[in-house]
Amino acid sequence: MKGGKVKPLFKAYLAARDGKKVELAHRLALELAGYTAGRFWDGVAALGLRERDVKALLSFLEERGKLRIRRGRDGRRLYVLTLRELRKSPVKLDEWLRPRAP
Repeated sequence: MKGGKVKPLFKAYLAARDGKKVELAHRLALELAGYTAGRFWDGVAALGLRERDVKALLSFLEERGKLRIRRGRDGRRLYVLTLRELRKSPVKLDEWLRPRAP
């Protein structure tokens, strides 16, 4: 399975602080974006991650202003659609994380 590095990366993300945590969250989001084909949450469970942990990761990035989670018409968050969008255009997240020149 291609997700052999996801679980250790997630553990490193949980243990990290400040800027390193954002960097690891970014790498993890891009890695997870590759799993958006088919039944995404089943794939996440097969990797040994919980749905709520992945949602917390994406919410963390949104709180830091690094990611915009898409919303449904009823206002609910659409995490899988957000990851699909990242898979199609990973440049978006990279641009948001790149430090801007003063």
